[in-house]
Amino acid sequence: MLTEEEYNAKCNKRYENLIAAAEKAQAEGRASSRQASEMASMIPMGQPILVGHYSEGRDRNYRNRIDNKYRKGYELAKRADELKSRAASIANNDAIYADDPTATKQLAAKISELEARQIRMKATNKAIKTGNRAALVELGHAASLIDQWLSPEKMPWPGKGYASFELTNNNAKLKAAQARLKQVSKQQATPDNDEVIGDIKVEWRASENRIRVIYPARVDRETFAKLKAHRYRAMQEAGTFSGFYNRHAAEYVYALRRAAEGK
Repeated sequence: MLTEEEYNAKCNKRYENLIAAAEKAQAEGRASSRQASEMASMIPMGQPILVGHYSEGRDRNYRNRIDNKYRKGYELAKRADELKSRAASIANNDAIYADDPTATKQLAAKISELEARQIRMKATNKAIKTGNRAALVELGHAASLIDQWLSPEKMPWPGKGYASFELTNNNAKLKAAQARLKQVSKQQATPDNDEVIGDIKVEWRASENRIRVIYPARVDRETFAKLKAHRYRAMQEAGTFSGFYNRHAAEYVYALRRAAEGK
């Protein structure tokens, strides 16, 4: 299992890689668009293609190259925006991932917060029903809101306090967080395991939420397509692929086993 420092370093590295890739795509896109503009400036304003002239084929090819460069510039600019968006998601993301060594602590804190909110909402509704101002003050509600809730001139119960759907939604989030904590705790407690299938090495890393398949060399297109279909991504090291620790990625390894056993 990664340490907190290693996990943070991994996230920072991914962020930096995305920013670098975005800057590269942006620079290449601008260069391509600039080249297209320079090439287009060589064509006299309004000059049509001279159909039937000996220069027609060369002129069409030249204009096609201009179009291709403009298109490439646009696509690279779009790619740069996508990479920047992904980098921003990493920087601002408050999601809890299974490979985060602090995931169980974060989930436990989230559960405590949701439990406290559920208790507070129920206590608030009960206090409004009984007209208990002191209880509402103790629960931390603003005086103006309490006046509105307890005023007989305002809308009658049950149009006050927390609606039933708010209680239901919060309770659903609580149950989901509890189930998630159970899953992550089990996953992080699962020991690492290395497996060799023929000349292929498989690293089972439940605590990191990863399965890595390592080939001795670059794979062919058919194998690459199968890996991609099982949601693996190519890593920097040739022949190394990484997938999330889930059924889709595991099924690829099971298929390797069956093939090795001749089944």
